[in-house]
Amino acid sequence: MTPALASAFGGPVHGVEPSDRMRAQALAHAADPAVTYAAGSAERIPLPDASCDAALLFFVWHHVVGRAAAARELRRVVRPGGTLFVQANFADRMPDVWWFRVVPEWEAADAAQFRSEHEVKSDFTAAGWTLVAHEEVTWVRSASLAEDVERLRLRSVSAFEHMSEEVVDAGFARIEAALPSLDDGPQHETSQLLVLRPAG
Repeated sequence: MTPALASAFGGPVHGVEPSDRMRAQALAHAADPAVTYAAGSAERIPLPDASCDAALLFFVWHHVVGRAAAARELRRVVRPGGTLFVQANFADRMPDVWWFRVVPEWEAADAAQFRSEHEVKSDFTAAGWTLVAHEEVTWVRSASLAEDVERLRLRSVSAFEHMSEEVVDAGFARIEAALPSLDDGPQHETSQLLVLRPAG
């Protein structure tokens, strides 16, 4: 996503990632002259004060352990008048995706790792952010059902970390049985986007 941001808005764009493996993947597959990737975390962003016009958290907030510290750290690096975009799922507003309709147990496991809409908003307002917009964003997740299934088989959705092998295997068996009845066209997902600005 960082090269796309650089293309749309110009650089520099900074990608901050705690995992050495994920940074290596970014360098291998998403290199761009306007983008740098640095070791760090939401709680410890290796950038100077007020150095960013905007920050984007894309489906990562549920992985952050020190949420209060991270919200304050984002407040530190985003300049006054800048913007913070938080795209996330909420436990009480989960997306309507086809595999949840086929395997409801997977939705329950996925929802359990997220916080409620109110809780996430409170994480940021308590750290000096003001919510200026709450949007729903619909995006094309995959060009076809087959592509979506193959991506799902990679288990890149973090919910798989919270399910037993038996639940995962049973879910994939139900998906295989349901495939002929599902729409094979492009697969869309609607998620929540919070737009925040520094208070004051």
